[in-house]
Amino acid sequence: MVAGIPLSTVNVLAVLPAEEDRRSLRGIAASTDWEIGFAAGIAEARRALQDASFGVVLSEPSVEDGHWEDLLNELRKMTNPPPLIVAFRLADERFWAEVLNRGGYDVLLKPLETREVLRIVDQAWQQWKSKLGLQAVAS
Repeated sequence: MVAGIPLSTVNVLAVLPAEEDRRSLRGIAASTDWEIGFAAGIAEARRALQDASFGVVLSEPSVEDGHWEDLLNELRKMTNPPPLIVAFRLADERFWAEVLNRGGYDVLLKPLETREVLRIVDQAWQQWKSKLGLQAVAS
């Protein structure tokens, strides 16, 4: 359990300002045990990350008050930072390589495709849980 949240529940913070994207993610997660929190921008995401334990963060490349790199920098300040997945309609190999090289976890193409979202978010969640386990053993 982390901050009162069981590690069997996938906790996703989605920094998605568009209601269409939020609706799509809710639909994808409807048949899962995911808990999803939403934020419109970096400042709102920062507050959400302080108040709850998220194991995965999914974000647009650009939001009202910053970019995915700004969000990644916020995550790096955390003790157990969750992996960042960037969802982008115009993602190409160059953008994907940039996200990975700067420390992001992966890129999802929009519109969000159910199988791909489930696969990538689950892998990111498993990686985060695994790191928590290793940190607990090392402590």
